[in-house]
Amino acid sequence: MASKGDILELVPHYVAMILIVLFAMALIRQAIGQQHIVVEFVIILVLVFAYRPLVLRLEVVPTPTVWERYENN
Repeated sequence: MASKGDILELVPHYVAMILIVLFAMALIRQAIGQQHIVVEFVIILVLVFAYRPLVLRLEVVPTPTVWERYENN
């Protein structure tokens, strides 16, 4: 079970993920226009599931210890 410190360590990543999704959806709506809800949902899912591998690969920000423990198990 995750401790309070583990959860607090993940908060910046959740905030970044939400901001990335909002920014990307705004750009897509500006460029293409309003899409069907299913298309937008798929785009959001792709962005959300791609976030962690991209952060790990790019090493732009420190990775949470929770992710490191998960990788080692």
